[in-house]
Amino acid sequence: MKTSTFTLLTALLVPSLAPAFAAPAPVAAPRYDWQSVAIGGGGYVTGVFSHPTQNATFIRTDVGGFYRRDGETWQPISDGFPSSQSNYYGGEGFAFDPQNPTILYIAAGKYAADWAGNGAIFRSADSGKTWKKLPLEIPMGGNEDRRWGGERLAVDPFDGKHLMFGSRAGELWQSRDAGQTWTRATLPQTGKKGIGIVSIALIGKTRDLIYVNSFGAGISVSRDGGANWSVLEGAPANALRLALVADGLLVTAEGAKAEGNAARGGLWKWDGTVWSDITPPVSPSDAPNGFSAFAVHPRDEKTLVTATNQLEKTRFFLSKDGGETWKKLDNEPQNSVPWQKKTLGDRAFASHVAALTFDVSSDEVLFFDWYGVWKSAPLGDGAAPIVWKNQARGLEQIVAFSLLSPPGGTPLLSGLADVDGFSHTDMAAYPDAAYSKSGPWFQHTFDMAFSAQK
Repeated sequence: MKTSTFTLLTALLVPSLAPAFAAPAPVAAPRYDWQSVAIGGGGYVTGVFSHPTQNATFIRTDVGGFYRRDGETWQPISDGFPSSQSNYYGGEGFAFDPQNPTILYIAAGKYAADWAGNGAIFRSADSGKTWKKLPLEIPMGGNEDRRWGGERLAVDPFDGKHLMFGSRAGELWQSRDAGQTWTRATLPQTGKKGIGIVSIALIGKTRDLIYVNSFGAGISVSRDGGANWSVLEGAPANALRLALVADGLLVTAEGAKAEGNAARGGLWKWDGTVWSDITPPVSPSDAPNGFSAFAVHPRDEKTLVTATNQLEKTRFFLSKDGGETWKKLDNEPQNSVPWQKKTLGDRAFASHVAALTFDVSSDEVLFFDWYGVWKSAPLGDGAAPIVWKNQARGLEQIVAFSLLSPPGGTPLLSGLADVDGFSHTDMAAYPDAAYSKSGPWFQHTFDMAFSAQK
């Protein structure tokens, strides 16, 4: 700065000497390198997607966008939306092209109300590095009712240009040109208002066979690739998740289980002709809301894991024979996130589990709930207690209402939704405890201030 000042004064006072001095270099704008502050989860993961041919796992969240698993860390792949497009951080759907692992699709929209604006479908041709908006913009609600249900967005495994999206208005939209144009299909049922189509099952062994679940109304089926639809008789009305396997369709449904009645909650299998009740043997008090999340082993379709629906303490069940018999898993959580252990205690483990998946390269299982991600040791036959460990590193998608950095003392104080807030002494380390460990439990901390004199 002294050199620049001297040059400027010399040029003003002695014009003939001015050319002998170089002009001052422009001052470069400061560069900021941004990294996530470590919290260790805290937000709701509502869906998981494991690529059938690539060692790749993706998740969607209710308010924090989409992530890809990179080793033991989660990497955000949709953090490029500015605050003016914050509605796009709601994860309403995710899909990939099974024939081309670099092509991904997301349905992004947090709230379906008029004030929120429309959600949209986006396409990435480079594994999520960049996104292009496609011309289907309709209300979406990634943070709304039954967000823990199945997958509303799907790509035909036999035709990567055939996309399908089920809306909360009960509309089924299809594209035959990789999302460039869309048409609305005529379904025999639309589902409950505000929930609509919860899941689409396309990934199977039979070409042109598609199932669509309209929550509260049942399941529709197409056997000609989506051109014509009919009601699948006897299907559960309140189905939450669908999956196609070699010997049929698996369906989880909410609601108390009733023997021999496929319209009630539980786990069901459709073999193309007959419905079979394969619900794990459990008392109504252990599964008052039925069943939701389940996973099929990628190399052994007889190995299934399922979980009870929307409980603070989820129960898990393992089957090695396609649902003929089940073993209730005994769990041994090993929580490595200090604030969860101190503030939430047992409530931090398996609270309102939304999704399950097998690790694509092992017999280990991942589950996703209100506070993040847990990974099991190999399940074996389920006889021994299953050790579970946190897998939330990088998954920082909690809502921040307020941030404070007072001049001295703790570098950062956060006011957060759902989990109170933290005193962050080390940005790369998980916080020790939430505010409520030493005071009242706020749940949501909306604002903070400090005294200028103290």
